[in-house]
Amino acid sequence: MASPGPKSPALQTNMDVDYVISYRFATTEKETRRALEAEPLHEAERLRIIYQLITNPVTEGGAGITPKEGEWENVESVFALHDHAYNKEWIKKWSTQYVLKPKDLDEIRDRLGEKIAFYFAFTQSYFTFLLFPAAFGLSAWLLLGHFSSVYAVVNCLWCVIFVEYWKHQEVDLAVRWGVRGVSSIQTKRRDYKHEKETTDPVTGETVQVFPATKRLQRQLLQVPFAIGAVLILGTLIATCFGIEIFISEIYNGPLKSVLVFLPTGILTTVMPVLQGVLTNFATQLTTLENYETDAAYETAMTQKIFVLNFITSYLPLALTAFVYVPFGQIIVPYLDVFSLTVRPFAENEKQLQAPRSGFTINPGRLRKQMIYFAVTAQIVNLGMEVIVPYLKRQGFSKYKELQSERAAKRGGTAPSPSESDAPEEAEFLARVRSEAELDVYDVQTDL
Repeated sequence: MASPGPKSPALQTNMDVDYVISYRFATTEKETRRALEAEPLHEAERLRIIYQLITNPVTEGGAGITPKEGEWENVESVFALHDHAYNKEWIKKWSTQYVLKPKDLDEIRDRLGEKIAFYFAFTQSYFTFLLFPAAFGLSAWLLLGHFSSVYAVVNCLWCVIFVEYWKHQEVDLAVRWGVRGVSSIQTKRRDYKHEKETTDPVTGETVQVFPATKRLQRQLLQVPFAIGAVLILGTLIATCFGIEIFISEIYNGPLKSVLVFLPTGILTTVMPVLQGVLTNFATQLTTLENYETDAAYETAMTQKIFVLNFITSYLPLALTAFVYVPFGQIIVPYLDVFSLTVRPFAENEKQLQAPRSGFTINPGRLRKQMIYFAVTAQIVNLGMEVIVPYLKRQGFSKYKELQSERAAKRGGTAPSPSESDAPEEAEFLARVRSEAELDVYDVQTDL
């Protein structure tokens, strides 16, 4: 169904072929009927087929509806509505259990597709494997003291064990759900641009080709992109790091307890802007690389986003662990350059001068950063991911209502589409418009 709203809901089934990736094969109508009787279509398959019938090109048997493109530019999106009764039942069931059984994963797969089912399987395996390092970490903290090499080695080995375990689990689930090797038959991206066409010697089909050497040349642009991201984000983080060190450990004037939050304010304000610019650049670069399938495109985009997230997440810890702790006594006396940030508040020059000798590093800094990274940052991220979007959506909805009311009073606005709804359809259409305003859910982002 073509939605009147701009976006699809956050918990809906996204019916893309790369989202629900299982396929069935049958050569005759009788065999098809027998296959469906023996193993009926599950919800995700049914929705995928409907989605393909709507969006596939006419040459492939579809209706050729392409939202926001060509003659379909007024179609904002195509999506499945929520099953509210099922959602309530599902939430009630899951709120009383801690572990997903294979049957539960099969249910997720049947309802939302293999891709989301894999996500739930992975997160459960990941959280389960965190139990051991959590228990061992507590024991190491009590018995081995700070910065234990034994703890570091055990953690590294446990990471290797988890990765190998998940590889086997991934294969088992792929076989169980019948999607082993399905990536080789994925459909092409709509934006894929080929340079020539050849005939497959085996099947006789026409194959669209983009030279691998040309794609490799474009992929090499990832190297200067990564270097540029490191320089841009690294410079910002290192500058704020230096300011924070100067204020917290050198400055001894008025408002010190308040000014110590200045670097955090700078990071909070500037970092999202830089990340947005770099993410946009990464998207354009990935598009330039011209991948044939959506899966290949997502993989390339994930690699670039990983670089950005790695820098922003781990560079502050790296600076503390490998710069401040070993070389703090040498570097800190030269941080006077950051005195400009607090000079207006200082009473005299002595409050701004770093000691040339006798300075000792603060050994608790790394521990506090790790506590923030492991605990506080997770709470902040949860709020940004769950609470902020909800408040933003509610605020935006309220703003539109106020705007419509003001425009109506001035007589300069078109009537609301809901005014022409038939009474028997008004409730249903209101639900459609409400769900259409939700953001599109992309499991790849969560992964």
